[in-house]
Amino acid sequence: MVTQQYGLLMVALLCLLYDLQPADLESLAHQLAEFDAVNDHITEMKHVASH
Repeated sequence: MVTQQYGLLMVALLCLLYDLQPADLESLAHQLAEFDAVNDHITEMKHVASH
């Protein structure tokens, strides 16, 4: 599992490597939030199914 600190470090490295702009970061933040929500839902469904 990726920790928040590791994730932020990876985002910072991507910004430096690819010269990303603030709009790019906003888009990335929305995509990461959606990914996190989907992962949370999957985890909840697995938890419910195991009981």
